[in-house]
Amino acid sequence: MVTGHGYSSPFGGYTGPSAWTAPLYPFFIAAVFRLFGIYSQTSALVLMLWNVLFDALAVFPLWHIARRSFGLRTARASVWMWAICPFTFQYIPRIWVSTLAMLLFAMIFALMLRMRGIGEAPQPLSATATPRRWLLFGLLWGVLALGEASCLLCLPVSLIWLLLPAWREPGRSQLRGMTTRAAASVAIIVACMTPWMIRNTIAFHRFIPMRTDLGLELAIGNGPGAEGLPLVYDHPSVNPVQFRLYSRLGEIEYCRERGSLAKSLIRTNPAHYAADTLRRIDFYWFGVPPPSNPNILIQYLPTGVFAFFGLCGLAGLALALHNKAPAASLMAFSFLLLPLLYYFVFVEDRFRYTLDPLIYCLTAYLWLCAEEGYRVRWLTPGWWRSHFPLSK
Repeated sequence: MVTGHGYSSPFGGYTGPSAWTAPLYPFFIAAVFRLFGIYSQTSALVLMLWNVLFDALAVFPLWHIARRSFGLRTARASVWMWAICPFTFQYIPRIWVSTLAMLLFAMIFALMLRMRGIGEAPQPLSATATPRRWLLFGLLWGVLALGEASCLLCLPVSLIWLLLPAWREPGRSQLRGMTTRAAASVAIIVACMTPWMIRNTIAFHRFIPMRTDLGLELAIGNGPGAEGLPLVYDHPSVNPVQFRLYSRLGEIEYCRERGSLAKSLIRTNPAHYAADTLRRIDFYWFGVPPPSNPNILIQYLPTGVFAFFGLCGLAGLALALHNKAPAASLMAFSFLLLPLLYYFVFVEDRFRYTLDPLIYCLTAYLWLCAEEGYRVRWLTPGWWRSHFPLSK
């Protein structure tokens, strides 16, 4: 884009138009390159500083999510955990959309709680789900769709969850008004996505909503010997043979051919595909097997912390559902739908980062409920004062 060839050639050279990734973050990188130089150290620093900013700003929606869902103590614990846990910042050096997508999804989730009036004094739905908030809801979803399209799996459930109080209300007097506002919100989402879809239709002479690379992702995640992990060596960005094939066939035909081969392999051995899917579910929540390292602590500590938060997040969600916390159902659908596509393709640890604010919130909720139940009484100041009184 910076050199004047448009949105094309994701792997170097000039291989023609591309829709390999959603457009938001590549355009953002291109803007940084124009200002600070192509692949310069200054550009790398600026992009990482933006990741720092996105990560830091997440404390605000995280605070609102935790306070509205579980109370002030959980909100304080959640944001402190987010601020001081070093593994929160592990994705900052990665020049990718992960931190921005995480921030946008957390903002959408916090906005939805506000639109339902959760954590506030009882009010009519028309007073909490105002037209302005519905428009902001649509705008945030539209921007997120241009950055991480897989998050759109949660959009239908989000709309239903917001409209549910109007449906349950006796007489359903507010349902028509809320449905109109929801339709306007969806129109904004479609308006955000339409320029990209028109561009793809013109460039490829066929309708492509967001991305073209699903066939390849399916192939590198389910090829011979994959065992639930992506076959990175078979990707055109690192494999010269695959790059030449990509250049010769073009992006659409290349991804279609790789996808057809992957589907054929899956049909040949469905049991292996099912086993790989179960492995990917495990990897998503409890960590991808770490690369070997002579330092055992460096090798296993990040994966151990990743697994700890995954386990606590799931346990916290189960507790929230048991206690009928007001936002527990929306959290459950987010946990169910956001990872769904990755289970069937391949998994990397950064894919879970979009859910991490909810995971930290539920982890804090789990441990505070345990402390209140005196299961870990030594965490309370009163226990220490009673067992180790200070002499006058």
